Amino acid sequence: MRVIRFDRDLNELKSQVESLEDLWALQKLIEPKDVVLATSFRRFKSEDKLRPDSGEKKMVHLELEVESMEIAESANKLRVSGKILSGNPPEFAQKGAFHTIDLEMQTTFTLRKSEFTAYHRKLIEEAKKKARQVKALIVVMDEKKALFAMLRNNGVKFSFELENNASKRDVKQFEAQKKEFFSELLTAIEAEKSERILVASPGFAKDEFKKYAADKNPKLEKTFVYDHVSSAEKTAVFELLKRGALETLVKEQKVQAEFEILEKLKASLGKGDGLNCYGVDEVRKALEMRAVDTLMIEDDLLRKDKSLNSLLTLAENSGVNMVIFNSEDDAGREFSAFKVAALLRYKIE
Repeated sequence: MRVIRFDRDLNELKSQVESLEDLWALQKLIEPKDVVLATSFRRFKSEDKLRPDSGEKKMVHLELEVESMEIAESANKLRVSGKILSGNPPEFAQKGAFHTIDLEMQTTFTLRKSEFTAYHRKLIEEAKKKARQVKALIVVMDEKKALFAMLRNNGVKFSFELENNASKRDVKQFEAQKKEFFSELLTAIEAEKSERILVASPGFAKDEFKKYAADKNPKLEKTFVYDHVSSAEKTAVFELLKRGALETLVKEQKVQAEFEILEKLKASLGKGDGLNCYGVDEVRKALEMRAVDTLMIEDDLLRKDKSLNSLLTLAENSGVNMVIFNSEDDAGREFSAFKVAALLRYKIE
Protein backbone atom coordinates (compact mmCIF):
# COMPACT_ATOMS: atom_id res chain seq x y z
CA MET A 1 0.00 0.00 0.00
CA ARG A 2 1.49 3.34 -1.03
CA VAL A 3 1.13 5.97 1.68
CA ILE A 4 0.97 9.36 -0.02
CA ARG A 5 0.44 11.38 3.16
CA PHE A 6 -0.13 10.45 6.81
CA ASP A 7 -0.95 13.37 9.11
CA ARG A 8 -1.24 12.19 12.72
CA ASP A 9 -2.30 15.67 13.91
CA LEU A 10 -5.28 15.74 11.52
CA ASN A 11 -5.82 11.95 11.83
CA GLU A 12 -5.84 11.69 8.06
CA LEU A 13 -4.30 9.11 5.73
CA LYS A 14 -4.06 9.50 1.96
CA SER A 15 -3.11 6.27 0.25
CA GLN A 16 -3.26 4.22 -2.94
CA VAL A 17 -4.23 0.57 -3.24
CA GLU A 18 -1.35 -1.26 -4.94
CA SER A 19 -2.13 -4.94 -4.43
CA LEU A 20 -4.91 -7.33 -3.49
CA GLU A 21 -3.11 -7.83 -0.20
CA ASP A 22 -3.84 -4.19 0.69
CA LEU A 23 -7.56 -4.96 0.73
CA TRP A 24 -7.10 -7.31 3.69
CA ALA A 25 -5.32 -4.57 5.66
CA LEU A 26 -7.93 -1.96 4.72
CA GLN A 27 -10.75 -4.23 5.86
CA LYS A 28 -9.16 -4.12 9.33
CA LEU A 29 -8.12 -0.46 9.17
CA ILE A 30 -11.41 1.12 8.07
CA GLU A 31 -14.11 1.08 10.74
CA PRO A 32 -17.71 2.31 11.13
CA LYS A 33 -17.95 6.10 11.68
CA ASP A 34 -14.69 6.67 9.76
CA VAL A 35 -14.83 9.00 6.76
CA VAL A 36 -13.59 7.92 3.32
CA LEU A 37 -13.01 10.41 0.51
CA ALA A 38 -12.67 8.99 -3.00
CA THR A 39 -13.87 9.24 -6.57
CA SER A 40 -16.87 7.07 -7.39
CA PHE A 41 -19.79 6.79 -9.80
CA ARG A 42 -23.47 7.43 -9.10
CA ARG A 43 -26.37 6.65 -11.37
CA PHE A 44 -28.35 9.76 -12.29
CA LYS A 45 -31.83 9.71 -13.84
CA SER A 46 -32.81 12.72 -15.85
CA GLU A 47 -36.39 13.92 -15.32
CA ASP A 48 -36.45 15.31 -18.87
CA LYS A 49 -36.41 11.88 -20.48
CA LEU A 50 -39.78 10.59 -21.66
CA ARG A 51 -38.84 6.92 -21.44
CA PRO A 52 -37.75 5.44 -18.11
CA ASP A 53 -34.28 3.86 -17.94
CA SER A 54 -31.68 2.87 -15.38
CA GLY A 55 -30.00 6.27 -15.63
CA GLU A 56 -26.58 7.52 -16.59
CA LYS A 57 -23.45 7.02 -14.47
CA LYS A 58 -21.75 10.21 -13.36
CA MET A 59 -18.31 10.57 -11.80
CA VAL A 60 -18.43 12.21 -8.37
CA HIS A 61 -15.95 13.03 -5.61
CA LEU A 62 -17.54 11.82 -2.38
CA GLU A 63 -17.07 12.17 1.34
CA LEU A 64 -18.66 9.08 2.89
CA GLU A 65 -19.31 8.15 6.53
CA VAL A 66 -18.61 4.41 6.75
CA GLU A 67 -21.28 1.99 7.94
CA SER A 68 -20.06 -1.35 6.59
CA MET A 69 -17.41 -3.05 4.41
CA GLU A 70 -17.01 -6.30 2.53
CA ILE A 71 -14.57 -7.89 0.11
CA ALA A 72 -16.39 -8.32 -3.22
CA GLU A 73 -16.93 -11.87 -4.55
CA SER A 74 -14.35 -11.27 -7.26
CA ALA A 75 -11.92 -10.44 -4.40
CA ASN A 76 -10.38 -7.56 -6.33
CA LYS A 77 -12.17 -4.74 -4.54
CA LEU A 78 -13.26 -3.65 -1.08
CA ARG A 79 -16.81 -2.29 -1.05
CA VAL A 80 -17.18 0.51 1.52
CA SER A 81 -20.78 1.54 2.18
CA GLY A 82 -22.33 4.42 4.10
CA LYS A 83 -24.04 7.80 3.94
CA ILE A 84 -22.83 10.67 1.79
CA LEU A 85 -21.63 13.67 3.83
CA SER A 86 -20.78 15.81 0.82
CA GLY A 87 -19.89 15.49 -2.84
CA ASN A 88 -18.91 17.28 -6.00
CA PRO A 89 -20.76 18.01 -8.22
CA PRO A 90 -23.43 18.33 -5.50
CA GLU A 91 -26.37 17.66 -7.86
CA PHE A 92 -25.15 14.05 -8.23
CA ALA A 93 -24.26 13.56 -4.56
CA GLN A 94 -27.31 14.05 -2.37
CA LYS A 95 -26.31 14.50 1.27
CA GLY A 96 -27.57 11.62 3.44
CA ALA A 97 -28.04 9.26 0.49
CA PHE A 98 -26.63 5.75 0.83
CA HIS A 99 -23.72 4.85 -1.46
CA THR A 100 -20.94 2.27 -1.92
CA ILE A 101 -17.38 3.20 -2.88
CA ASP A 102 -15.24 0.48 -4.46
CA LEU A 103 -11.60 0.50 -3.36
CA GLU A 104 -9.64 -1.50 -5.95
CA MET A 105 -6.25 -1.59 -7.66
CA GLN A 106 -4.73 1.89 -8.14
CA THR A 107 -7.59 3.61 -6.28
CA THR A 108 -6.42 6.70 -4.40
CA PHE A 109 -8.46 7.58 -1.32
CA THR A 110 -8.31 9.53 1.91
CA LEU A 111 -9.26 8.04 5.27
CA ARG A 112 -10.18 10.18 8.28
CA LYS A 113 -10.51 8.71 11.75
CA SER A 114 -11.20 10.18 15.17
CA GLU A 115 -7.83 8.65 16.08
CA PHE A 116 -5.20 6.48 14.42
CA THR A 117 -4.34 4.18 17.31
CA ALA A 118 -1.12 2.18 17.67
CA TYR A 119 -3.05 -0.78 16.24
CA HIS A 120 -3.97 1.21 13.12
CA ARG A 121 -0.39 2.42 12.70
CA LYS A 122 0.82 -1.19 12.96
CA LEU A 123 -1.56 -2.22 10.17
CA ILE A 124 -0.30 0.63 7.96
CA GLU A 125 3.36 -0.23 8.56
CA GLU A 126 2.77 -3.92 7.81
CA ALA A 127 0.98 -3.06 4.57
CA LYS A 128 3.85 -0.75 3.52
CA LYS A 129 6.46 -3.45 4.21
CA LYS A 130 4.56 -6.17 2.37
CA ALA A 131 4.14 -3.90 -0.64
CA ARG A 132 7.89 -4.14 -1.23
CA GLN A 133 7.98 -7.94 -1.08
CA VAL A 134 7.41 -10.66 -3.67
CA LYS A 135 3.87 -11.80 -3.16
CA ALA A 136 3.64 -15.45 -4.08
CA LEU A 137 4.56 -18.36 -6.31
CA ILE A 138 1.62 -19.91 -8.13
CA VAL A 139 1.91 -23.35 -9.77
CA VAL A 140 -0.93 -24.63 -11.92
CA MET A 141 -0.53 -28.24 -13.00
CA ASP A 142 -2.11 -31.36 -14.41
CA GLU A 143 -0.75 -34.79 -15.36
CA LYS A 144 1.05 -33.39 -18.42
CA LYS A 145 2.69 -30.17 -17.26
CA ALA A 146 3.20 -27.52 -14.57
CA LEU A 147 3.18 -23.77 -15.19
CA PHE A 148 5.04 -21.39 -12.86
CA ALA A 149 3.94 -17.81 -12.23
CA MET A 150 5.34 -15.26 -9.78
CA LEU A 151 2.84 -12.80 -8.39
CA ARG A 152 4.25 -9.34 -7.73
CA ASN A 153 2.79 -5.93 -6.91
CA ASN A 154 2.89 -4.86 -10.55
CA GLY A 155 1.22 -8.00 -11.87
CA VAL A 156 1.92 -11.60 -12.82
CA LYS A 157 5.20 -12.77 -14.32
CA PHE A 158 5.08 -16.20 -15.99
CA SER A 159 8.45 -17.90 -15.68
CA PHE A 160 8.59 -21.42 -17.12
CA GLU A 161 6.83 -24.75 -17.73
CA LEU A 162 7.77 -28.30 -16.80
CA GLU A 163 6.51 -31.13 -19.01
CA ASN A 164 5.64 -34.68 -18.06
CA ASN A 165 6.25 -37.09 -20.95
CA ALA A 166 4.77 -40.09 -19.18
CA SER A 167 2.42 -42.29 -21.20
CA LYS A 168 -0.38 -44.30 -19.59
CA ARG A 169 0.09 -47.09 -22.11
CA ASP A 170 2.89 -48.53 -19.98
CA VAL A 171 1.70 -48.46 -16.37
CA LYS A 172 5.10 -49.13 -14.76
CA GLN A 173 6.88 -46.60 -16.94
CA PHE A 174 4.07 -44.10 -16.36
CA GLU A 175 4.43 -44.29 -12.57
CA ALA A 176 8.23 -43.95 -12.78
CA GLN A 177 8.05 -40.95 -15.10
CA LYS A 178 5.35 -39.34 -12.97
CA LYS A 179 7.62 -39.56 -9.91
CA GLU A 180 10.43 -38.05 -11.96
CA PHE A 181 8.08 -35.21 -12.98
CA PHE A 182 7.08 -34.65 -9.33
CA SER A 183 10.75 -34.64 -8.34
CA GLU A 184 11.59 -31.97 -10.93
CA LEU A 185 8.55 -29.96 -9.86
CA LEU A 186 9.47 -30.07 -6.16
CA THR A 187 13.09 -29.13 -6.94
CA ALA A 188 11.92 -26.16 -9.03
CA ILE A 189 9.63 -24.96 -6.21
CA GLU A 190 12.46 -25.28 -3.67
CA ALA A 191 14.73 -23.21 -5.94
CA GLU A 192 12.22 -20.32 -6.01
CA LYS A 193 12.58 -19.87 -2.21
CA SER A 194 9.13 -18.27 -1.96
CA GLU A 195 7.38 -18.02 1.40
CA ARG A 196 3.95 -18.25 -0.19
CA ILE A 197 3.21 -21.10 -2.56
CA LEU A 198 -0.10 -21.99 -4.16
CA VAL A 199 -0.48 -25.27 -6.06
CA ALA A 200 -3.65 -25.77 -8.12
CA SER A 201 -4.91 -28.29 -10.64
CA PRO A 202 -8.13 -29.18 -12.48
CA GLY A 203 -8.16 -32.79 -11.25
CA PHE A 204 -6.32 -34.95 -8.73
CA ALA A 205 -2.79 -34.03 -9.85
CA LYS A 206 -2.34 -31.62 -6.93
CA ASP A 207 -3.45 -34.32 -4.47
CA GLU A 208 -0.91 -36.81 -5.82
CA PHE A 209 1.80 -34.17 -5.77
CA LYS A 210 0.81 -33.23 -2.22
CA LYS A 211 1.47 -36.82 -1.05
CA TYR A 212 4.81 -36.89 -2.87
CA ALA A 213 5.95 -33.50 -1.49
CA ALA A 214 4.83 -34.38 2.04
CA ASP A 215 7.02 -37.49 1.90
CA LYS A 216 10.09 -35.85 0.35
CA ASN A 217 10.04 -32.42 2.01
CA PRO A 218 7.35 -32.29 4.72
CA LYS A 219 8.55 -28.95 6.13
CA LEU A 220 8.17 -27.19 2.78
CA GLU A 221 4.91 -28.97 1.93
CA LYS A 222 3.29 -27.59 5.09
CA THR A 223 3.65 -24.11 3.59
CA PHE A 224 1.71 -25.04 0.43
CA VAL A 225 -1.86 -23.89 -0.15
CA TYR A 226 -3.96 -25.96 -2.56
CA ASP A 227 -6.82 -24.95 -4.83
CA HIS A 228 -8.86 -26.13 -7.80
CA VAL A 229 -8.71 -24.62 -11.29
CA SER A 230 -10.29 -25.43 -14.66
CA SER A 231 -6.98 -25.97 -16.52
CA ALA A 232 -3.19 -25.79 -16.29
CA GLU A 233 -2.98 -22.81 -18.65
CA LYS A 234 -2.18 -19.15 -18.04
CA THR A 235 -5.89 -18.36 -17.80
CA ALA A 236 -6.02 -20.54 -14.68
CA VAL A 237 -3.67 -18.14 -12.84
CA PHE A 238 -6.02 -15.23 -13.49
CA GLU A 239 -8.94 -17.46 -12.50
CA LEU A 240 -7.27 -17.95 -9.11
CA LEU A 241 -6.65 -14.22 -8.68
CA LYS A 242 -10.26 -13.38 -9.40
CA ARG A 243 -11.30 -15.86 -6.72
CA GLY A 244 -9.06 -14.21 -4.13
CA ALA A 245 -6.07 -16.57 -4.15
CA LEU A 246 -3.68 -13.89 -2.91
CA GLU A 247 -5.90 -13.02 0.04
CA THR A 248 -5.95 -16.74 0.95
CA LEU A 249 -2.14 -16.95 0.75
CA VAL A 250 -1.67 -13.87 2.91
CA LYS A 251 -4.00 -15.21 5.55
CA GLU A 252 -2.33 -18.64 5.49
CA GLN A 253 1.10 -17.10 6.00
CA LYS A 254 -0.15 -14.88 8.83
CA VAL A 255 -1.85 -17.87 10.53
CA GLN A 256 1.38 -19.85 10.24
CA ALA A 257 3.37 -17.02 11.86
CA GLU A 258 0.74 -16.73 14.61
CA PHE A 259 0.89 -20.46 15.35
CA GLU A 260 4.71 -20.37 15.54
CA ILE A 261 4.76 -17.61 18.17
CA LEU A 262 1.87 -19.26 20.05
CA GLU A 263 3.86 -22.51 20.22
CA LYS A 264 6.81 -20.59 21.70
CA LEU A 265 4.52 -19.18 24.38
CA LYS A 266 3.06 -22.61 25.19
CA ALA A 267 6.54 -24.16 25.30
CA SER A 268 7.72 -21.49 27.73
CA LEU A 269 4.69 -22.09 29.93
CA GLY A 270 5.25 -25.84 29.77
CA LYS A 271 8.90 -25.52 30.86
CA GLY A 272 8.02 -23.04 33.59
CA ASP A 273 11.09 -20.98 32.68
CA GLY A 274 9.56 -17.69 33.81
CA LEU A 275 10.17 -16.08 30.43
CA ASN A 276 6.53 -15.31 29.76
CA CYS A 277 3.56 -13.49 31.23
CA TYR A 278 -0.08 -12.90 30.33
CA GLY A 279 -2.93 -10.65 31.38
CA VAL A 280 -3.14 -6.89 30.83
CA ASP A 281 -1.60 -5.82 34.16
CA GLU A 282 1.28 -8.31 34.04
CA VAL A 283 2.13 -7.49 30.43
CA ARG A 284 1.97 -3.74 31.07
CA LYS A 285 4.34 -4.13 34.03
CA ALA A 286 6.78 -6.14 31.88
CA LEU A 287 6.65 -3.53 29.10
CA GLU A 288 7.33 -0.70 31.55
CA MET A 289 10.36 -2.65 32.83
CA ARG A 290 11.53 -3.13 29.21
CA ALA A 291 11.59 -6.88 29.79
CA VAL A 292 9.41 -7.85 26.81
CA ASP A 293 10.85 -9.46 23.69
CA THR A 294 7.53 -10.14 21.90
CA LEU A 295 4.09 -8.71 22.66
CA MET A 296 1.04 -10.75 21.65
CA ILE A 297 -2.48 -9.33 21.64
CA GLU A 298 -5.86 -10.19 20.14
CA ASP A 299 -7.14 -7.74 17.49
CA ASP A 300 -10.75 -8.01 18.66
CA LEU A 301 -9.68 -6.91 22.13
CA LEU A 302 -7.99 -3.82 20.67
CA ARG A 303 -11.13 -2.90 18.75
CA LYS A 304 -13.37 -3.29 21.81
CA ASP A 305 -11.09 -1.55 24.30
CA LYS A 306 -9.08 1.20 22.62
CA SER A 307 -7.32 2.02 25.90
CA LEU A 308 -5.28 -1.15 25.38
CA ASN A 309 -3.59 0.52 22.43
CA SER A 310 -1.34 2.00 25.11
CA LEU A 311 0.33 -1.43 25.29
CA LEU A 312 1.23 -1.17 21.60
CA THR A 313 2.55 2.34 22.14
CA LEU A 314 4.79 1.10 24.97
CA ALA A 315 5.98 -1.72 22.71
CA GLU A 316 6.64 0.73 19.85
CA ASN A 317 8.72 2.99 22.06
CA SER A 318 10.82 0.05 23.29
CA GLY A 319 11.36 -1.57 19.89
CA VAL A 320 9.43 -4.68 20.94
CA ASN A 321 8.27 -7.27 18.39
CA MET A 322 4.47 -7.25 18.09
CA VAL A 323 2.11 -9.98 16.91
CA ILE A 324 -1.55 -9.03 16.59
CA PHE A 325 -3.64 -12.20 16.44
CA ASN A 326 -6.58 -12.34 14.07
CA SER A 327 -9.48 -13.42 16.29
CA GLU A 328 -11.24 -14.98 13.28
CA ASP A 329 -8.58 -17.54 12.33
CA ASP A 330 -7.57 -20.81 14.04
CA ALA A 331 -4.48 -19.42 15.76
CA GLY A 332 -6.43 -16.40 16.98
CA ARG A 333 -9.21 -18.55 18.39
CA GLU A 334 -6.66 -20.62 20.31
CA PHE A 335 -4.89 -17.49 21.55
CA SER A 336 -8.20 -16.09 22.84
CA ALA A 337 -7.58 -18.04 26.06
CA PHE A 338 -4.78 -15.51 26.76
CA LYS A 339 -5.93 -12.39 24.88
CA VAL A 340 -2.75 -10.55 25.96
CA ALA A 341 0.63 -12.22 26.53
CA ALA A 342 4.35 -11.65 26.17
CA LEU A 343 7.62 -13.51 25.78
CA LEU A 344 10.28 -11.99 28.02
CA ARG A 345 13.97 -11.21 27.58
CA TYR A 346 14.63 -12.01 31.25
CA LYS A 347 12.75 -13.15 34.34
CA ILE A 348 10.95 -10.54 36.41
CA GLU A 349 9.55 -10.71 39.93
